[in-house]
Amino acid sequence: MWNRLPQADGTVASLRRGIDLLFLFSEAEPTLGLRDISARLKIPKSTTYRFVSTLRAAGLLVQDPESRRYRLGARILSLQSAVIQPMDLRSLALPFLRDLVARFGETAHLTERRGSVAVVTEVVETPSMLRMAPKRGQVFPLHAGAFCRAIFAFLPPRDIDQILRAKKLRRFTADTPTTPTAVKRKLQMVRNTGYALSLQEITPGGCGISAPVLGPDGWAIGCIGVSGPMHRLTEEKRRVLFEPIRRMASEVSGLVRQHLSGAPEVFQVDSRSAVAPGSWTANQAR
Repeated sequence: MWNRLPQADGTVASLRRGIDLLFLFSEAEPTLGLRDISARLKIPKSTTYRFVSTLRAAGLLVQDPESRRYRLGARILSLQSAVIQPMDLRSLALPFLRDLVARFGETAHLTERRGSVAVVTEVVETPSMLRMAPKRGQVFPLHAGAFCRAIFAFLPPRDIDQILRAKKLRRFTADTPTTPTAVKRKLQMVRNTGYALSLQEITPGGCGISAPVLGPDGWAIGCIGVSGPMHRLTEEKRRVLFEPIRRMASEVSGLVRQHLSGAPEVFQVDSRSAVAPGSWTANQAR
């Protein structure tokens, strides 16, 4: 149910009314007609039309040409990064990384998206002397390695195409995918399974498994996973790791959503449906 924001001293009435108008829209009611908005705000339709026209001009509302109903505009999404960025994703993910290391003995890490690249922002090292994993602070392109591709696979299709067209894809080893076709094929595999697997794509003899951490809109903001040498991360051990990593990434996604909105819902990433409503598959169809 929609609740009007409480009135406070020193506020601008028309601005508050515009804010109230935006908050009429919800997941349950993504579109509203002019008459609906007028009735709920308890203002004349002529006044409502002026508010709606102003918000449309700002890109905050869009009108369907056939139904004449309104929905929130894509420009709203530009505010997401400003909301998410101050959030300490490292603090939310760190207990899960420690759990992965304690249970499986390999280095666990958190990687976050920064525009067209991925940055490793947290690492919990394996107790083993032999380590093959990214270091905290390292920057990588999104097309190579599980800890980057888990993010890349769950970005808007427009972003994926733009990044793939922007520059030549860097080759780290003979197994690095370096053509848009090869990369997109691997991205589809990630969406089908809910996790990314890489074998020797960044370092010869290295292996990585990661799953996406999703923001409130279902797009990836980062990923968690493990990396290590292939002789320890055998095929049998990899099969054991897939589901725990995927489940933990889903739990971190739920914490992100709860942290930002107070909502308890958790995005589920599994092999039956790559991500929940509002995710890559749903958004691709828009």
